Amino acid sequence: MDELIVKCRSLVDQYDMDKKVTVDMERVSNALHWLSMNDIVSYDEKNGTITPRSIEYVHRRRQEIISEACENHDHMWKSFGITL
Repeated sequence: MDELIVKCRSLVDQYDMDKKVTVDMERVSNALHWLSMNDIVSYDEKNGTITPRSIEYVHRRRQEIISEACENHDHMWKSFGITL
């Protein structure tokens, strides 16, 4: 986690975002949690590594989620007058 925070701070400095972005343990932890919950990164607790998913994987997974939502909640869409 310390290595990741150092890298984040380096990027903040590199792109001159220090007045707009605060990097600390809580924010990095929350961001990692969000990325993990949205299946954008995977976290291996055994060896403590974080692996980003490919863009192709993320887009394919998002499309699957949207398709499932459309199929499973067809009644809701119809109540809004939306035909799928």
